[in-house]
This record gives sequence, C-alpha cells and structure tokens, in this order.
Amino acid sequence: MKKLLFISISLLIGITLALIFSELFLRANPNFGYISSSYKPFSADSLKTQMWRKRPSSLLGYENIPNVSGVNSYGLVNKEYQLKKKMNTFRILILGDSVGEGLDMDFFEDLLNQDSILHPKYNFEIWNGSVGGYDVRRYYLYLKHRGLGYRPDMIIIFLCLNDFGIDSSVYYKDERGVVRSSFHASSELMRRYPPNLFLMRYSYLYRFIILRLNSYLLSSEEKSDGSNSEKTEGEEYLASIKDICDENHLPLIAVVFPYLKPISEYKDFERQQHGDIMRAIKKLNINYFDLHEYVPQLDLYSLRVVKADEIHTKGEKSHPILKIIYDYLLNNFSEIYSRLINSRNIGQD
Repeated sequence: MKKLLFISISLLIGITLALIFSELFLRANPNFGYISSSYKPFSADSLKTQMWRKRPSSLLGYENIPNVSGVNSYGLVNKEYQLKKKMNTFRILILGDSVGEGLDMDFFEDLLNQDSILHPKYNFEIWNGSVGGYDVRRYYLYLKHRGLGYRPDMIIIFLCLNDFGIDSSVYYKDERGVVRSSFHASSELMRRYPPNLFLMRYSYLYRFIILRLNSYLLSSEEKSDGSNSEKTEGEEYLASIKDICDENHLPLIAVVFPYLKPISEYKDFERQQHGDIMRAIKKLNINYFDLHEYVPQLDLYSLRVVKADEIHTKGEKSHPILKIIYDYLLNNFSEIYSRLINSRNIGQD
C-alpha cells in the first residue's frame, strides 16, 4: 500500500514538474512549435468603439452586456418583454450581425401590429438577437443555446453577404477594453474543443496544445475536402439552423442583405459571396427573401448611415427595407405560417 502511494505521489510530482517546465520553456520560446503570427493578440480602435458594451463569452466569443445602454436584461437590442408569453402573442426572433442590430425593429413591430390582415388576433413581439460582428456559426450557437429559450414562434435570419466568413477569434477583456486574439481555427476544433478564454490568454502550454491540435485538424480537413472551407462551414451551420427550426416547428425565413451600392459596382468576391449564400439557401430549401431583387426600387446610397459605409443602415434609414420585408410577410403569410398554426398553439407557454 505504501509502495503504491509512493509511486502515485512520485508520478504526480513528476507530471507537475513536467508541466511547469513545459510552461516555462514555452514562455521563453514563444515561437516554438507554431508560427507566432498564427496567434496574435491585438486591440484595435475599432474594437474599442464597437465592443464597449460587449463581454467575453466562452460560447459565442463575445456577447452584449445586459442592461447597458440600448441593451435589455436578456442582452437583446430591443424593448423588454416578459419571458412568459401572454395569450395570443406571436414572438419573432431575429438573428443577425451589426446590420440586423441597427434596423429599427420598433418600426417593423408597429407595422405588423397595425396590420388588419396579419392575424389581428395575434400581438407581435420582435426579439432582436443580432450582435455586431456575428456570423452564421454564432447564429447557430445563439439559436441553439439562447434563442430557443425565448420561446419564439418564428425565426428571421438577416444574412449579410460576409456571414459565411467564419470568425474563429478568441476574445477576452483587460484594462484596455475588449481584446481579440485571432487564429484561423478548424471548424472541428470550434465544434468539439472550443478554446478556454482564460487558459488561451495565460497558459503558453495550453495555447501550444490547442494550436497544434488546430493545425492537425486543419490539415485533415484540407486532405478530406479540397473545396472552399469557409463556404462548406457556412452551409453546414445554416443547415444546422434549419434543422433546429424543423425540429421545433419554427418557420424560418432568410433575408439576404445587399451591399449599399449598385450591383454593377460589386467586386468579384462580393458577387461570389452572394452566390455562395444563395446556393446554400436554395439547396437547403429555406424560405428566403433576397433584397437584391428589390435593388431597383431602393436608393441604396441614401440608406447609408455614413457615406463611406456600404454595409450598414440604421434607424429611419432602414424603414424602406423593413417596409419591403413587411410586404413580403403580408403576401406570403398563409404559406409561411400554415405549418406553425397547424402544429401547435401560438402564444401559450
């Protein structure tokens, strides 16, 4: 018994010393085993201005801080509603990035509630889960782990054309504000072994293990699939969103946003982004609404908040787009809602 105890203690001490030595060695040789630029902590002015009301999240990278200016107690950028739905409530959950975050959802909600055709017996609530910088991977994670808990009756996903570009950054916060540590992560790593924020920041040994594992998984993905990995990931996450909606009998509508400029001014990669998203949507048989089809009706330049910003619209400037989406819902109401209305009772918890 004493011999077994001695062996166990010796092994424990040996392992501890080996871990300490490895940690010290890697701190003294930060470039050992991987290219140092593959993991680069940085804090940019844009992050400081955009992320001041954000906090790190092991699940999502970062998330809104509840009850900070413009954010309710659920971390959503809209008015506060009770989680328990009142009778006849129809709750729409919005998934999106900074484009969805900036839309005037109070105006959109008023359009729905003032309509005499869209089931006047229902009271519409908009729960806007959009967060600036999110992509389709985070939309999936948010819906699965947060959004379903809000008991939505419908999901609208606002797809910006760069949403298939998966952000694999690790975020944390220090005295300078929000800091991002970026590396190109394997989709398998992010699905199965999402990095621990604290250990990625403070442990060179943990970081070494994660980055070596990531390199192995990336090489495996390249050997098994020579196609564009971002495109494949985007389609996979969009398919996962659709699966969740199907399993929970939730109508799903994808709204595809254009860049705020004529299509003739699109660069080749921007046309490719639009093509990748549309192919995925059609392949997955998702109800969609492509705003590119309505570009001739819109003065896209007038929708810009900042002249040089060809992505974002906000507040009253977003009303023309929201009116078009409202008209789409009005014209397609019976088809979109028939499965929901027949499958479960709306507005009852």
